[in-house]
Amino acid sequence: MPYVITTRTLTDEIDEDGLIVDRDYVDTRTAVATLDEAREAARAMCDGPGEQTIRSAVSTIVGPDGGTIGPLPDGTVIEVRPIERFNAR
Repeated sequence: MPYVITTRTLTDEIDEDGLIVDRDYVDTRTAVATLDEAREAARAMCDGPGEQTIRSAVSTIVGPDGGTIGPLPDGTVIEVRPIERFNAR
């Protein structure tokens, strides 16, 4: 079954005084063919300092029904969801 991995990363717009003037999330999506590929992609996204424990737990967190990892220390959230059906046209 294919999976979609959505990575939601917090971004800040900083003004000339160093103050946050806008805070938003940027979503990035990746599609993979198998659960193993989804887990491997999620592990690769947990590459910051101190995230070794999270990488180790990905197989437990992300099962056949998907799963959510995070928020990571930088505020990133990784969501893995199965694609049940394609609407090919």
